[in-house]
Amino acid sequence: MPFTAFHAAPVWLLFLAKPRRFDWIALSVGATIPDILEPIMIFFFLPYYWDVRIVTHSLIGAFTVMLLVAVLISLYVVPAILRLFKRRFNDKRLYTFAGIDILEERGSISVITYSALIGILSHVIIDVFYHSTNPLFHPSENIAILFYEDLTASRLIITPIISVMFLVLAYKFWWNYPSEEKNTI
Repeated sequence: MPFTAFHAAPVWLLFLAKPRRFDWIALSVGATIPDILEPIMIFFFLPYYWDVRIVTHSLIGAFTVMLLVAVLISLYVVPAILRLFKRRFNDKRLYTFAGIDILEERGSISVITYSALIGILSHVIIDVFYHSTNPLFHPSENIAILFYEDLTASRLIITPIISVMFLVLAYKFWWNYPSEEKNTI
């Protein structure tokens, strides 16, 4: 995926379909954390790049390290930043998606956990079409994910779809969603 934030678009559709069953913050963090955490880990473990990729872009990493990090960030880091924005800026768009206050209307710890896992799994599965060496089924290195090395066709199809999906959803449900102020006459 050319832009990490675009990974959130498919899971935002889940949130729009069932906002009470998913946590927007955890879905978004889960969908982006593999790419965000990878360069940080590479900085500390540079000689072990492949091992870092195994942690960030495999199913075993998704269910372990990535899930733990995504849940912790969803519970503590992002809400703290959103609270700061809420106090500092008078713009509901910073903490509202589709008319729902994503800071106040959080799910239980189990909702946050499975939302983060769904976000991570969506990221890892989408990246299979972008990296022919994705270690999805590690430690079973001999399982071929894709049977071809040239992923150009899948990239030419998936990239525009997810990019447009992200831009439309972000504009319609996040940045330009009608607020109470616009509805009053």
